[in-house]
Amino acid sequence: MKERNYGIDLLRVISMIGVMALHVLGHGGVLANTKILTLNYNIAWLLNILFCSAVNCFVLITGYFGGGSKNISRYTNLIVLWLQTFFYSVVIMLLFVIFGGAWNIKENIKALLPLVTTQYWFFSMYFGMMLFAPIMNEFVNRTELKKVIVILLSLVSTFTILSIVDGNVFELKGGYSVLWFIVLYMCGATLNKIQSVYEFDLCKVKRLTYGMLFGTWISKLLLDYISLRLTGGARFGNILLGYTSPTIFIVSCGLLIIFSNIKCNKLIPFLKVVAPLTFSAYLIQDNVYVRKYFITDKFAFLADKNVFILIIGIISSAILCFAVGCLIDSIRNFLFRKFKIKYRIYNVLNMMFNK
Repeated sequence: MKERNYGIDLLRVISMIGVMALHVLGHGGVLANTKILTLNYNIAWLLNILFCSAVNCFVLITGYFGGGSKNISRYTNLIVLWLQTFFYSVVIMLLFVIFGGAWNIKENIKALLPLVTTQYWFFSMYFGMMLFAPIMNEFVNRTELKKVIVILLSLVSTFTILSIVDGNVFELKGGYSVLWFIVLYMCGATLNKIQSVYEFDLCKVKRLTYGMLFGTWISKLLLDYISLRLTGGARFGNILLGYTSPTIFIVSCGLLIIFSNIKCNKLIPFLKVVAPLTFSAYLIQDNVYVRKYFITDKFAFLADKNVFILIIGIISSAILCFAVGCLIDSIRNFLFRKFKIKYRIYNVLNMMFNK
């Protein structure tokens, strides 16, 4: 059995903290309240660009690990993930209704149907992607590696380059789509397959990754400055900032390769405990009620603080959200293990597959 790559698990944890930092910057009101082209504005957007690859990384990781898993295990994990989502969607809704008076029949119904109402956009896209996982795995595992690479390069280059012109090209919706997640999954699985026969030059990968990251940031600042001078407003700076941006995609793949080569033996006990809790930390922080009452515009005060306070405030807030989410989910995880939820689901699916 192939040894688990805990460097990838480390990337999973860091990516989820990055997602939470994006929420602090965006929903929290930091980006909207920094004065354009000031030092705080430039640094806030640098952090946003740095963390923008986190969502892509999370899906790439699924493909990286998922390429060799069996269908029964894959569907078991997917159902458990749905149960986690339903659990937090309903429980948090009930808590806010009972103790906070947040009674809204429309929102309450949405909480009961988190998948079909896209209560959590990432989970809805992720669930849709996983339904195609067996097909994608067959394609990547059974097709000659060179052919897989050529096909994926054609897809990715077409999607990412055209998305610069129109983020919704091919219904990609700027990366908020099942289609984009499918492409990312296949790329993650393919990178794993490539690494089984080829060793990347890490120095070159790091230079390319950091170069793309820095280049995206510079393009943001330059386009903001030029458009501000010509039109009186910053209009084109975000052209490379979407999930489907070619530069963000390269950064995401680069980070996956870099972390897959990190040896973190001392962190293995920590990662074994925390990595399985990462997704639920997201479910808690990005819940519609939690976002409304605890995140939206609650971090706008950081926008005009000292730049060091700005950086520390954003990162520490994200880490705090992550830690609290993991702590809460450890209780849910204990209950699921206590009642052997995953084991029971696996047995039911195994019986269905055998029949």
